[in-house]
Amino acid sequence: MANDTNNTSSSVIATETTSASHVIKIDGYTVTKDLMENGEFVSSIPFSVGDFLWNVRYYPNGNCSKNADYLSFSVFLESHWAEDVKAKFSFKLLDTNNKPGFSSKGSHRKPSVEVPAGRLDLHLGNLLSNKKMNGKDVTIYVGPLKSKIWKLGVFRLLLHFMYNDSLPETWSQDAMMAQHLLVAADWYNVGRLKLICEEKLAKHIDCNMVATTLVLAEQHSCQGLKEACLEFLASPTNLERMMRTDGYKHLKISCPIVLNELIARLLPPNMKAARQIAMDLR
Repeated sequence: MANDTNNTSSSVIATETTSASHVIKIDGYTVTKDLMENGEFVSSIPFSVGDFLWNVRYYPNGNCSKNADYLSFSVFLESHWAEDVKAKFSFKLLDTNNKPGFSSKGSHRKPSVEVPAGRLDLHLGNLLSNKKMNGKDVTIYVGPLKSKIWKLGVFRLLLHFMYNDSLPETWSQDAMMAQHLLVAADWYNVGRLKLICEEKLAKHIDCNMVATTLVLAEQHSCQGLKEACLEFLASPTNLERMMRTDGYKHLKISCPIVLNELIARLLPPNMKAARQIAMDLR
C-alpha cells in the first residue's frame, strides 16, 4: 500500500526594475509660453534608464484643452523597438533651493500599435519631387506679369514652401533672393512665408540694401521690417552711406512719404512743430 505524501515546491517570478531621476531646467519659460500653442511641446535630450531611451515632453500651455492654463509634463519612450514596457513616474517642481514643491505621479503602458503623427507636408513634398508625376498635380496661374519675382529660382522656392511648409535647407541665403521671395509670397498671400522673408531681411540690413528694403516694406505692408530699417537709419553714419547708394534714388522716386517719416524721426524731440509738418507731408 502506497504512502500518501504531500510534495510541495515553490518558485519565484521576478521582474527587473530600474529607477532613476532626471533633472530638467527650463530656460526662457515666458518665451516658450508666448510662442507655443496648447498641445505643443518641447522634448528634452534623450536619457537612458533600464537600457531604454526616454525623454521628457514639456508643454508650456498644457497638453490638452482642459489643461490650457497649466504646465504639462510627460515621459516618452523613444526606444520604438521595446515591447511590453511599463513605467511609473513622478514629477517634482524644485524651488530655488532645489527643494521639492509640487509633485505628481502617473503611469502608462506602451500601446501595441503606435500611429505616428501626420506628416502631410512630407507627403506633398514627395509628390512634388516625384519624377513620375513631373510635379504636375496642380497648375498655378501666374498671369502676364513681367517681374523679377518670377525668376525660376524664386518660383521654385515658393512652390517648395507651398508643398512642404518650409524652405529647403540649401536655399540661397542671399538677401536679394529674400526680397524677391517676399514679393511673391505677398502676391499669393502666403503669410507665413512672407513673415519668414521679412524676418530674414530685418536681420540682414546694411547700408547698400536698406533703401530698397525700406521701399519693399512700405509697398507690401511689412511694418516690422519698416521699423527695423528706420531704426538702422537713425544712425547718422548709416544714413549718409545709404544716401550715396542707387537705392536711395529709388527710394526718393518710389516712396517719398517714407522720407518724410524718416525726417520726422531724425528731428530733435524739442522740434515738435517741425516733426508734425514732416508727418503732415505724408
